[in-house]
Amino acid sequence: MKLITLIWALTIILSFNTEGLGDGPPGPPSEPNPQIIVNPTSVDFGSVIVGTATMTTTLTIKNTGNADLQIINISISGTNASEFSQTNNCTSPVAPQGTCTITVKFSPASTGSKSATLIISSNDPDESLLNVSLTGTGEAPGEDKKGVCFIATAAYGSYLDPHVKVLREFRDKYLLSDFKLQIAKFKIEIPNIIGKAFVAFYYKVSPPIADYIRQYESLRIATRFVLTPVVYGIKYPFSLGLILLVGVTASLRRRKQ
Repeated sequence: MKLITLIWALTIILSFNTEGLGDGPPGPPSEPNPQIIVNPTSVDFGSVIVGTATMTTTLTIKNTGNADLQIINISISGTNASEFSQTNNCTSPVAPQGTCTITVKFSPASTGSKSATLIISSNDPDESLLNVSLTGTGEAPGEDKKGVCFIATAAYGSYLDPHVKVLREFRDKYLLSDFKLQIAKFKIEIPNIIGKAFVAFYYKVSPPIADYIRQYESLRIATRFVLTPVVYGIKYPFSLGLILLVGVTASLRRRKQ
């Protein structure tokens, strides 16, 4: 009995002595460090008319670390670096979870595909140099054989922009095409005099207006603000008609009240 009691006591003592053998003293707290994230990580400016248009985009830098992030330097390198430019708005330290922006512009000097790399240098110990790919295409002006949508192209920056494409297709289908009617066995084609006259007048007066709009980003934004509802009205005529019908109905109800 004494032997059993002794073994039991030794077992308890050993269990107390072995508890926590693998637990050492707590280590020092991790050193505070900034951590940089940029969005987007690559930019494709699409097609831009040479010598007249400029496309602009904004990159957002976020500090996901636990110390202030300092943007040390921003540069652009590569074969076509001279056709891209940047404005650094991250001149002050970025606090943890804070953000700042960089404005990047593409102004092609010649036609063809262009590429460059935006290099961001910071005090992030893990990623002191961050690269952002920049691409775009220089487009020759006046590639539309039937005439360029001058003002729309100046506003949206490219002849190939989807908004410009909608306007161009509307011009070709409804303004330049003649009316075709069929009565019994007879086919009648009526010249679209009004549409063609409007297009001719537009191509006469719009180039200097478009040239003026291209010089000022604020005018390009204002012109896009005016043209975009027109584009969507052309692209989705049923939705536009429904909106107009609702608006007219609401106006009539107010008058009756």
